[in-house]
Amino acid sequence: MRHLTLFAILIFCSTSADAQFGGRPGDAVLYLVTAKGSADFQTVLPGTANDSSTVAAFRVTSLDSVPVLTSEPFHFLRQMLHEASDEVFIKFSEPEGAVGPHRIFVTPAKFLILHGMSLLVKDAIGPPTSFLTIPKDLDLEGEISLERFGFLFWAPKNWPPIVPTDRRGPIGPPEMNGFEYAASSGLAKLANFIRWVSMRKIYPGSGWPNGVDLKLLEADAAAGSTIRLLRLRPGTKTPLFRVPGHTHLYVLQGQTELAPANSSPVTLKANDYAFLPGNFVVKLSNPKPYDGPDAQ
Repeated sequence: MRHLTLFAILIFCSTSADAQFGGRPGDAVLYLVTAKGSADFQTVLPGTANDSSTVAAFRVTSLDSVPVLTSEPFHFLRQMLHEASDEVFIKFSEPEGAVGPHRIFVTPAKFLILHGMSLLVKDAIGPPTSFLTIPKDLDLEGEISLERFGFLFWAPKNWPPIVPTDRRGPIGPPEMNGFEYAASSGLAKLANFIRWVSMRKIYPGSGWPNGVDLKLLEADAAAGSTIRLLRLRPGTKTPLFRVPGHTHLYVLQGQTELAPANSSPVTLKANDYAFLPGNFVVKLSNPKPYDGPDAQ
């Protein structure tokens, strides 16, 4: 065997078609992509308000309300959750049996597989919770969707971030498939293998309670992105905080109550999306009541 790819190992560890991102029943798990600024969580004093420009930029979107678009000449179906001149955040899906065309990336890109499985190369399957970072100029081709396949996608460029090609790109050995290169070069990882860290430990003395945990998937200074998962146990809430960079928030599991400073809270369910502009002051909570030991 020339080499054992990461995905060939991971398939034995993740056999469900639907992702479980490390949350127990009742937990809320959020996917956060922060760009164009620091990803630091900064707690603020009660009474801190948002200015009119950040309030105007704040947006909540249900995936059910977003049109499904085709992506000719590619077979991908896309739902554009955010698009600017220099950034996209997209929910992609592929039908069962779809074969990936040969394409090359004209920008760095980040993937998180939500559901389904894809045969990337022989004997190597990308399961749910896989996170991939794709460098500019990497080409991919030939993956097969073994079932309906869905993933989240972020790139620091407007649509399209890929173009068709008929030749191997400049990244990686010419005899190696792009997916093989990504897996063998540490560009792919399984989110469930990364440990959760208590926010109370990351930010001691800042008012973060037990039961709010963070998982760093990647910090990419070149692409200007920091990508994390945030988990809230039932009944927990964050202090009032802001993040200097703007943040794309996507609910992977459970429900989250999002309360902007001095505004009415909004309840987000699984597959809802929120755009938090830079320095937007907000509080997050898991509205499911705690029913564990010592519950009243």
